Amino acid sequence: MLRRSIAAALVLFVLGGFVMAETLRGQLVSLDGTKAKVKVFKSKKDKEGEEKEFTVASSAKYMKGGKKGTEPTEVAVEDVKKAIGTKGATVTIEVADDGEHKGKITKITVGGRRKKAE
Repeated sequence: MLRRSIAAALVLFVLGGFVMAETLRGQLVSLDGTKAKVKVFKSKKDKEGEEKEFTVASSAKYMKGGKKGTEPTEVAVEDVKKAIGTKGATVTIEVADDGEHKGKITKITVGGRRKKAE
C-alpha cells in the first residue's frame, strides 16, 4: 500500500513538471506583429535574464492580470504594447507544445511584479 502511494506521488510530480515547462515568466521587451522578445529569468536571483524571441500565434489571447484572487481580463494588443513602455512589462506567457501552434505563444498575461532578489 505504501509502495503504491509513493509511486503515485512520483508520477504526479513528473507529470506536473511537464505542465509547468510551457509557462514562462519574464519581462516583455517588444511585441511586433507575430514576434515577441521576452527576457526570461531562470530564478528570482537572476538579474540579467536571457532574451528569447518567440512567434505569437494568430489566435493568441492577451490578458491583464487583476488583483490577487481575481481572474485576468482580456485586453487588446494595443494595451499590451502600451504596458511595455520603455522598461518592458512583467508577463507570464504560455507556449504551446503540440499541434499547429507548437513553439508559439498562445497567451500573454501582463501584470504582477517580479520580486527583488535579496
